Amino acid sequence: MGLRLLGQLDHAAGRLDDALPNLTKAVRIIHRLRNTYEQALTLKALAEAQQAYGAHYAAHRAWQEALHLFERINNVAEAASVKRLLETPGT
Repeated sequence: MGLRLLGQLDHAAGRLDDALPNLTKAVRIIHRLRNTYEQALTLKALAEAQQAYGAHYAAHRAWQEALHLFERINNVAEAASVKRLLETPGT
């Protein structure tokens, strides 16, 4: 979770060159811990940073994976949030 938050802070500060590696590493770590909720949140944060960076295809894939995980754990609110992002033109 610490790397996700660091990546999100980097993203918010406009430091995408720092945010993307931190979020990518966070996804790998969280995946190994098998924490589905944190993994989905981290993928969502990664997708947002990728989108801001202009990596639209990668962002779309990360959002799709986050959506799948949110649906798997029946987190309706987060799933709806990601669906809206996926339906937004340009994402």
